[in-house]
Amino acid sequence: MKKLGFVVLGAVAGVAIYETLRQAGYLDEITGAVKRTAGEYLDDPMMQVDGWVDTGKGNIKNAVHKADDTISNFVEDVKDKAQTVQETVEDAIEQP
Repeated sequence: MKKLGFVVLGAVAGVAIYETLRQAGYLDEITGAVKRTAGEYLDDPMMQVDGWVDTGKGNIKNAVHKADDTISNFVEDVKDKAQTVQETVEDAIEQP
């Protein structure tokens, strides 16, 4: 029974890692690099172009993902500072 738990946990972790890489664009970048290399090896210009497109798509997803993280962090910082200001004002009002 313990082994089944580890298998399920490993599968869930694998899916989570895959999804994170997919959303961040890394899988597109890897796919693009493989297609470009295969296209060069097979002398197939269309496969090379496909690889460049996938790589570009991955780079764009990666940039959007990083921008989203940056904006989310900024919003959280603003919320934290607003909460601190609110607490300071409430403390000042409660003081006699």
